[in-house]
Parts: sequence; structure tokens; C-alpha cells
Amino acid sequence: MSSAVTGTRLPVLRHPLALERLAPWIALFLPLFIYNIGFRYVGSGDTAPAELLPIAILDGHGFDFRQFVSGDLPYWFRLERGRVVSSYPVLPGLMNVPVYAAARLDGIDLYARRRLLSMLTASAVTALSVFFLYLALTHVCRSEKEALFLALAYAFGTTAWSIASRGAWQHGPSLLFLTIASWGLFRGGTTVPLAGLALGLAVVNRPTNVLIALPLALYVLRYERRQALGFTGLALLPGLFHLWYAKTYWGSPWSLAQKVPRGNFNGGFWSGLAGILVSPSRGLLVFSPIFLFALPSAIQAFAPAPRGQARLPRYLAAGVLLTILLYARWSIWWGGHSFGYRLLTELAPLLVVLIAAAWPSLDRIRGARLLFGILLAASLYVHFLGAMVYPSGFDNQIDNQEARLWAVRGSELDLSTRKLLILAGRPNLAALLTPRQVAPPAAAWWRPDLNDDTIQGFIDTPREGADVRGPLRISGWARVPAGDVDVRVAVAPEGVAPPVERAAREDLRGLALGDCSHAGWKASLNEPVTAGEHVLRVELKAPDGRVRLLGPVRFRWRR
Repeated sequence: MSSAVTGTRLPVLRHPLALERLAPWIALFLPLFIYNIGFRYVGSGDTAPAELLPIAILDGHGFDFRQFVSGDLPYWFRLERGRVVSSYPVLPGLMNVPVYAAARLDGIDLYARRRLLSMLTASAVTALSVFFLYLALTHVCRSEKEALFLALAYAFGTTAWSIASRGAWQHGPSLLFLTIASWGLFRGGTTVPLAGLALGLAVVNRPTNVLIALPLALYVLRYERRQALGFTGLALLPGLFHLWYAKTYWGSPWSLAQKVPRGNFNGGFWSGLAGILVSPSRGLLVFSPIFLFALPSAIQAFAPAPRGQARLPRYLAAGVLLTILLYARWSIWWGGHSFGYRLLTELAPLLVVLIAAAWPSLDRIRGARLLFGILLAASLYVHFLGAMVYPSGFDNQIDNQEARLWAVRGSELDLSTRKLLILAGRPNLAALLTPRQVAPPAAAWWRPDLNDDTIQGFIDTPREGADVRGPLRISGWARVPAGDVDVRVAVAPEGVAPPVERAAREDLRGLALGDCSHAGWKASLNEPVTAGEHVLRVELKAPDGRVRLLGPVRFRWRR
């Protein structure tokens, strides 16, 4: 086996326990094991259709979700042609079917266990992407050890861990299809058509992947012409499914089978570009600083390729660039409520390949390996926070407070680190990270063993950084499908917990939360004892006794 970039031949190791034999298994099963530690599923309304579609299919309802809704539809469903359909592509839900089918044979309640089952699918799909990236890297790297090292850096130092493995998002299947395509193209020959099938699936799964697929298709047309017909034919097969689904359920075969308003691409380009790359709470290079080492390779990829050097990284770099340019125009470039650079998750394996292409040059730069090690450690820590600690409370009202995305203090990583220290029983150390700030009020109900971040709730007022004059009005909502949620509000430095009144929230009817006649809550205080910075914290207690913390929300309160 030779390296597609360096032209060197990888060593053939013949011992039964040699790394060549163990590395593929390590690349597959180590991520699968770590992804499932604690079975922490972090989904959202975006993942709800993928969690429910296998049940609809196994019950004989196809892609119609009417059995799960009544009254107003939540945003993740739409009424089309008399059917309730997913607002998002259905491929993640289809990939969920095998696990659900096996669970039904075992007599498991699919609806009650849908998050656990979706977690198993998401972790398996993402672990398979690590495996195929490893196979691709064996054609780029100088040794099996190097390929495995970089594959594991991808597994745990990117949103593959903190996003794709955590829920039934579109990102997990995209990563799998893109890594299969990368392996097929680097291996060349008869596996090139398989790369076409994988790229077709990637585009059907997430249409923006077309910006990655087109440069790779151009690569095939230029350098794999003998396989171009097979590549094109298999790439079109997923498109036939999409045409049928769009025609049957959305009324037109030319529909995207999802609603994407044009206004979503009217964001400011330069602010969006800076945001997705370097903002403290979403930046690609902040949450995975190892990708800084992909920049030299990406730049070099567009230079004239020396004789004998692989051309494929150039086309991967083109896909990376086009995707970044697209999302720089996305009006909500931070991706709503999520961790890190979720919208750019599909770029992670491509950027790791670019790092691998530049890896030999690190030997010639003093201190480069040490710097990479430091950045890798930072990346691993960041995505540990995303996988095992998120949510931190940073997302509360973030769509209305874009300025907070640029703050270092109170950023996603800052709040997640503080939450980690609290969970680890080090609240004093967590307090040291917030010097000269009012300490949040002490929790009355919450304990680490009772923590449950799936309890749904929100603080409407006051907003983070608000300037309040006169009486303080505190409001929000909380509800779980199982029943009403008890709410406790506390404000520091006063240390007071004002009484909470309950109210109906008809606007929540579309969230499948059941009776929302007591979902709203509010409290008030007349005036501050001491004017200046104040901190609000809210505790939500579900009927089963589990508790979620909302906040802290910091604001200035003046008389």
C-alpha cells in the first residue's frame, strides 16, 4: 500500500497482533465505546422527526407522522397534501430503522425508548465514519500509526463527538457518507463508483453537501475517467429516491422536500465569516484549534501540484472553501441552540485529511509537533465539554442576543467549564473563574445526581446583560410531557426567592408538551437592596424529582 500524497509505501506488518491488524478495530470500537459512555443523548426539535420516523414506518404509515401530533404542528413538522411530514430530510430517520426494528423484536417500547435507540444509531454511524476516515488516511499517511492517530483526533477533537454522536442529526450520516467517499476516491479504481453513491446519499441527506460533492465529481471527471460513468450512475440513485419522496409527499419532484427561505442567506458575509471561524462560542478554529494545521495544506492545494503528488486534497479544499463561504451568509450563522460549529461539522473529516497531507512537513518545523499536541489537547477538552457537559445555559435566548457570541467571559466554553467544576464537586474553584462577579444564588433543589438537562424550560425575562430600572419582572416557561414542572426563582446578591405564579402558555401548544395551562411562570421584586450587578438562577423540578438549572442570567438592576 502506498501513500497517495508522498508516494511512499506503508510498511506491511505480519505479526498477528501488529498495529496493521489492530488499527481498524481500534478506529471503529474505541469511538463506539466512548461515544456511549453515560448514553447522553442531546437532541432537539430538529432531531424529533428522525427519532419518530422508524416508528411510523414500522407501524405502516410510511413518511406520515399524523399519529404523533394533534392540534398545532411544532416547527419540525409540516402539513403537506393532507399528510404531516418532516421539515427536514428523512435519511437520518431511515438509518434509524434497523435499531428500532431490532428493539421491536425484543418487545421494547419504541416511543418511550426512542432517545436511547437514536443514541445507539448516532454513535454507531459516527464511529463508522471514524473507521472509513482511517481507511482513507492509510492512503495519505506514511504509517498505520499516523493514520490511526489522526483518525482518533477526528473522533474526539471535533464535533463528530460533541454533535454527530449525540443525537439523530443530519450530521452523523453526512460524516459517514463523506468519509466513505474519501476512502473510495483515495483508493481509486473500482471503489470510485462507490464514492459516487456515498456522495449522492450525502447530498440527499443534507443538500449543502453538494458544495463538497461537485468538486469531487470534477476530480473524477478529470482523473478517473474510466470510472466516471459508474460514479455518475450510482450518484444518481439516491436522487431517484428524493424525486419520488418529493413528488409523493411535497407535491413536486423538484422540491428540496424541506423549507429553506431565501432570507436565511441574507446575513452579513464578513460578520458571518468571522463568526463561524473565530467567535468564542461557535468558531471552527476555537473549538477545534487543530484545524489551524490544515491551513497550510489548503493553501498549498491550490498551488500547481508537483509531479507525483496527489491532486485529491485540492478538491477537498475547494469543498471546504465553498461550504464556509455559503454559511458565512447564513443569517443565523451560529446554528441556533447547539454546541460549537455544528453547521460546519461536515468539514471535519476533510480538514483532517488536509492535516494528514501536510503532516510530513511538520518534521521540518521546530516545535510544530509540540504545538499540534497542545492544540489537540485543547480540542479534546472542548469536545469533552460538548459531549459530557453541554448544555451550559449559554444558549438561553441566544438567538436574541447575538452579541454574547463574541464575549469570552460567559462564553459557551467558560460556562461549560464552570458547570463541569460544579458537577465534579468543586464549586469554589468554579467561582474563581468568575472574579469580581456576584456569585449565583445557591440551589435549593438541584444536586449533581438529580441533574436532568432534558427538562424543557426557558427564561424570557430578564435577558442576559439587561439594564433593569424599577421593579424586576421575571418570567418564562417550563413543562415536560409527563406533567407540570415546579419552578423556583432566586436572585443574588439579595438571596431572595420570590413566590412564583403560574399561567397558561398557549404559544407552546405546538411543542408536544401536553397541557400547557400552567406552563408559564412569573415572579417580581419591587426594587434592589443594592443597585448594580445581579444574578438570576431558576430551578425546574419535573414530576419524577429530576432537576434542571436555568441560568445564571446576569443583569444590572438600578433603583
